[in-house]
Amino acid sequence: MVIAIFLMAGCSGDNPAQPQMVDEEKVSGELLGGNPGHGSFTLEAKFSHIDSYPKGGGIFILKVVPGEDMVGDVSLTLNANTRLNAELYRTVVNAGTPITEVSVGPSNSIPIGYHYIEVTASNMEHSETITLEVEVVNWDGTGSMGYAREKLDEFVVWLEGNYPELGTFSDRQWSVYGTYPGILVVMHYTFLDIDWELRLCYHVMIPPYDWSKILLRPRGEWDPTLAAKRECVDGVNYEIFEIPVEDYGVLY
Repeated sequence: MVIAIFLMAGCSGDNPAQPQMVDEEKVSGELLGGNPGHGSFTLEAKFSHIDSYPKGGGIFILKVVPGEDMVGDVSLTLNANTRLNAELYRTVVNAGTPITEVSVGPSNSIPIGYHYIEVTASNMEHSETITLEVEVVNWDGTGSMGYAREKLDEFVVWLEGNYPELGTFSDRQWSVYGTYPGILVVMHYTFLDIDWELRLCYHVMIPPYDWSKILLRPRGEWDPTLAAKRECVDGVNYEIFEIPVEDYGVLY
């Protein structure tokens, strides 16, 4: 059964906003594929709301938490407005690989407002659905994109020199978008490819107050594994050093 997705329309005057049926839907995923399992589980999202913008992006992290009786695979499908361009990172999960993600890339024609994604996880005996919310705001995140790439380049040599086991970062085909539309004092960008979610933020100030940070999470993992900061240490020279991942602030 296809579940309808709703778009919260704007309001004017004294009329409250009303849910509006969206006539464009996208259902993707795999229904009871792989090795269909059975038993109980819960479906959890690390966060259920993000902000995005036309031609922007966003990512949700989800996991299946197995019950004591769960064996085999759990299949996932999603239902969303086609103009969100929502995609599942994994359509089949299990106790050994419980993490999936939903990435979005709102098209330029998507209406401003609230959009919803329903993700359903199912095996032969149990099914759970979770609703994710995307607020698409009127924002142009392209103005500082080139500068954000320059800031990332400042970390690349340090990453490859200190953590060669992570591979190279200088030749990756990143998808880049503003992480938190509208926040200007500290700019936030996300660099996404098939292997990594790399977040970057930088303080919009002149030297020596122009610090920057990165946060690195392997795709398909629940938590980040590495964070680093670049800052001026003596008024002239800059250093990059590892910091606790908790020191990189994350809203969603």
